[in-house]
Amino acid sequence: QLFRAAFAATGINLDMDMRSESGWKRILGTWGHAENQILAGGASNLSIGNILSNVLNKFALQGYLYVEQAWRDIAAIRPVSDFKPTKSINLLGDTKYLQLGPTGQLQDASLGDQAFSNRADPYGRILTIPWTHLVNDDLGMLTGAPMKIGQGAGLALNDFFWALWASLASGSAVGIIPSAMSLLGDDGLAFFRTTSSNTPAARRAGTAYLPNKDTGAALSSATLKTGKALFDNQIDPNGNPLGFDGAMPILLFGPSNWNTATELLTYRELVFAGNTGGPLKQAQGNVWAGKMKPVMSKYIENANYGNSTTAFWIIFDPVALAAIEVCFLNGVDTPAVLQAGPDYQFDKLGISIRGTMPFGVNQQQFRGAVYNAGA
Repeated sequence: QLFRAAFAATGINLDMDMRSESGWKRILGTWGHAENQILAGGASNLSIGNILSNVLNKFALQGYLYVEQAWRDIAAIRPVSDFKPTKSINLLGDTKYLQLGPTGQLQDASLGDQAFSNRADPYGRILTIPWTHLVNDDLGMLTGAPMKIGQGAGLALNDFFWALWASLASGSAVGIIPSAMSLLGDDGLAFFRTTSSNTPAARRAGTAYLPNKDTGAALSSATLKTGKALFDNQIDPNGNPLGFDGAMPILLFGPSNWNTATELLTYRELVFAGNTGGPLKQAQGNVWAGKMKPVMSKYIENANYGNSTTAFWIIFDPVALAAIEVCFLNGVDTPAVLQAGPDYQFDKLGISIRGTMPFGVNQQQFRGAVYNAGA
């Protein structure tokens, strides 16, 4: 298309054969007699490689976005500058003001911190399209192959993300999660727990917490009620209620819960309730409508991950309080796809397409989510 447009601009209508060396010689020879001349020296003095690389990246992004993106709704996303382990620090402490006595003496406050780790690791893949495929395939591989390379980045990210999410729920490594990887909260206890510690000593020590795991039951108005109570009652390490009321919670569920979740979280119309004392209106009874953001993931019911048709989670907006985090090298959250043609790889005839996307996933604040294992 590039060459056809260029020839058309000079008034030349040429039947182009781009599959053979003789065809290219004819194209370049014809162009050489046009007003604008291409002088070929070395591999090429046209930036065709860069143009194709940009197109490949667009195909790759399209393939990447074909993969489920539900993780973006429940995870904090953070840039990192290298492959070294990083930590997000949360400052905490007993700083609540106390009434002054007659002496006017101020009491010392105490400070501590929480550290939440993460690290980006390099991920990538290379695909070589043989010369014979390029000649015989009518250039279809140039479109399909980069999309598959882009899709591979999304599959790798989802694989690790949802395997870790399932591992946190079960308390043991699921799928590709290494058995040595910690699945605990920052306090060394199970990430999702039914226990609590809210004594004065725990509050003073900055180790207070309440349960964030509900008894297993199917999603319904009743179980959503108990789950929301656990969610709203979460406390900080010093025993204070969490102050994120302005952020809408997220309800995470699998495909089998889609109908129930949609019914619960969607307003129905107001109904007429008679004329006694004037026209009356009453709600249809759906107190949940508009109270949470519904997010569905197909990975929850997949046998390689959560493998549950009834489990669901109530999650804080990750901007306010992240239960899980994804980090990307230099903040680039899409795959980078590059192409090397025969002129730059002398050991093979064909085109090599390389895709890379460094990322890391790790759990963060266990107070950021409440888990119901389902029926």
